[in-house]
Amino acid sequence: MSETTRDLIAELEQGGELVDDGAFSIDAGQALVKLRDYQLADPHAWILLVVEAAATAGVEPIVIPGEDPLRVELGALELDAAQLEQLFVWAFAKRDAASDPATRQRTRVLELLALACNALLGLRPDAIVIESAGASGGLRLRMTPAQPLGTIEAIADLQPGTRLCVEGLACAAERELVRTRCRLTTLDVRIAAERVSRGPAGAIVDATFEAQREKGGFAPVGRTKPLHDAEGFVIGRFGRSYQVSPHPLLHIVTKGVTIESIDLRDESFGKLDVELDDHFVAVVDRDLPRDISQARVRRGPELAALVALVRKVAEHEPRALQPMSRLDAPELVSDDSETARGSLTGALALGAFVWVMSAAAESVPWLIGSSVFVVVGIVALVRTYRRP
Repeated sequence: MSETTRDLIAELEQGGELVDDGAFSIDAGQALVKLRDYQLADPHAWILLVVEAAATAGVEPIVIPGEDPLRVELGALELDAAQLEQLFVWAFAKRDAASDPATRQRTRVLELLALACNALLGLRPDAIVIESAGASGGLRLRMTPAQPLGTIEAIADLQPGTRLCVEGLACAAERELVRTRCRLTTLDVRIAAERVSRGPAGAIVDATFEAQREKGGFAPVGRTKPLHDAEGFVIGRFGRSYQVSPHPLLHIVTKGVTIESIDLRDESFGKLDVELDDHFVAVVDRDLPRDISQARVRRGPELAALVALVRKVAEHEPRALQPMSRLDAPELVSDDSETARGSLTGALALGAFVWVMSAAAESVPWLIGSSVFVVVGIVALVRTYRRP
């Protein structure tokens, strides 16, 4: 635990004792006062905490509206009046590893919502509204900069589930954060109807290449390999990046959001015995402890072990010829190349049949057309077997 977090919790404990469910026996007002001194590094990053909360609650796809007011669904999770009244206290809740999964899930969602709402209040929206409804009825918590603890009212006809709505705030910066920081997750994250998540391949090939491919142009396709931990479980993927980067990188993703990108040459994790490839990149999806700003993974044995593992993979990965520029980049084989080969083989068979029939019928236009089709198909099929 960082010194900042330890000092903050120590201050909170002066006003109340930690109780069995992991929350402090202090009121929400005192928690909010203390939270004001520990804001997010980027206040607009509250939206990333909400994405994490939605992912923790099991929502997929996670949809961020393309227009304001911004409204995000948080799934079927039902929050009661006591939890909403003490929302900011949950920012300091203790997630007990021995507790049941449902309790851990609820605690983490409340913690993320508390941190997100604390940052939101600093941006001074007209209102922050959290609605939650289930079998026991519906509740609406409405917070404003003038009334940060908010007021709760019972609503009979609310849609089941929990959601957060922000009124009177332009959220263009928030959408851009979602676009960039949710790119590497395998979860389905969308801005309106557009899927912005690309999975680990998003660290290999950037949006410029993707736009080129969508227009029908030639562009690389990202191919990644599984990254295993010491016990053989897949914890992420790695490959070689065609994006401009002076360092081999480890991207740490948690619940849909890239939390931090670590330079694998950083000597604070120990000195390297071998020089690493500049183009090496790994993406690991793991919920690691963070500091109170939520912008940085907490330094400690868990992170050090992960960096050592990824460094070892990078050291043993044979180097390949790297492109001197984007124009020189060879095409990478996609993970679905086998599917592509099957489709191309079928198309070639059809083209060959048309060619034979055209030759038998002595139809020159059909013969020329089918010949061109077969040649293009053969070239495309050969490309699926190319390796970086």
